[in-house]
Amino acid sequence: MNIKNYPKQWEDFEPIQRQKAITIANSMLAQGYTEKDVIPIATKQAKQWYRMLTKEQLDAYEHTDIMQRDYVISFNMG
Repeated sequence: MNIKNYPKQWEDFEPIQRQKAITIANSMLAQGYTEKDVIPIATKQAKQWYRMLTKEQLDAYEHTDIMQRDYVISFNMG
């Protein structure tokens, strides 16, 4: 999955939330989970993660270069 190819359920997500869901899903797929199982889990975890972000973390993401955003999502924000 990537920023241009993701499940329909994630269309209404904020970009940072969608990218986190993609990161979670891709990690699970690499571990051998099926896409059918991955989508609901990644959806739930990305929603929970997004709700826990502070305004400062959201601002940091918005001011991060597009090429480094996956790093920010994966490491700096848990």
